Amino acid sequence: MKYLITASIFLVLLMGLTTLKVAAQTAAPTGYWPLTPLPGMDPTQPVKAEDYINSIFSILIGLAGVLAVVMIIYGGIQYMSTDAFSGKSEAKSTIQNAFLGLGLAIASYLILNTINPDLVNIKINIPTQTIPGKTTPPAGPTGSCAGCTPLGSLFTNGNACKKVNPGDVCQVSSSIYGALTQFNTNFPGFLTITEAWPPTSDKHTCACHYSGTCVDARAVPDVIVYNYIKAAEGSGLRAVFEIPATVPPQVAQTRKSRIIEASCGGSTQTKVKDFDPAVCRALLNTNIVIPANVKTEHFSLYTGATCQ
Repeated sequence: MKYLITASIFLVLLMGLTTLKVAAQTAAPTGYWPLTPLPGMDPTQPVKAEDYINSIFSILIGLAGVLAVVMIIYGGIQYMSTDAFSGKSEAKSTIQNAFLGLGLAIASYLILNTINPDLVNIKINIPTQTIPGKTTPPAGPTGSCAGCTPLGSLFTNGNACKKVNPGDVCQVSSSIYGALTQFNTNFPGFLTITEAWPPTSDKHTCACHYSGTCVDARAVPDVIVYNYIKAAEGSGLRAVFEIPATVPPQVAQTRKSRIIEASCGGSTQTKVKDFDPAVCRALLNTNIVIPANVKTEHFSLYTGATCQ
């Protein structure tokens, strides 16, 4: 019974594979370069999928013969090395099973080949898939960035823009690129751009995100927010720190007050030149905002007085 089940499974698998021929027989064949060429194949030439699978099928038939021979030899050694009746009976069963298994494999192939040679001649023609080339970023909220410059050595978080095609890079307008480079030099280690052009979101309220004339950057520790903003000013940028709006709104206001206190007071503050606590608090009161559509704390950097 177990040999009948084995033969049935083998036949079902073969017929299942051959149905692929019917489903794809009108497609144009495509050549592939296999990572591991099979015996009998030219490694310098592309291989069709159907040839590769047929080769695997032939190898499996050959392996069945090799395994049968191995088991016959094993059974013979087992038969000769024992005088016990039960041992000789087991050895005979091993040899018989080896012959039966080999017979099933060969018979399955011969039966299918007799019914229809195409049943053992698998044909799978996979059509060539066309990959579209580089396209222009979609219109709409993405906008256009005239004279944009790739960020290059400026630090990003690795996902600072919408990448439509492989090889696309994040960019900014040349009008802000120089100021960002200068800021990165004046205040090294703290500029991490999180949103450049083309923007990843279409929810920005500032139009500059759709023209590449402003960027978003990662937040810094509270105690150096003032230093960060002053360094941006010295590089020709305006830095605005944005805090997400909360319910109730007092939570966001409390957060703003804590940032101001940490940055403008206390002994841990690294003072900038001509530091004045009153000036610091006035500047941060203006440059820390709580917009309604912000999800995480971050800086917005732009060259004008406002982000528009």
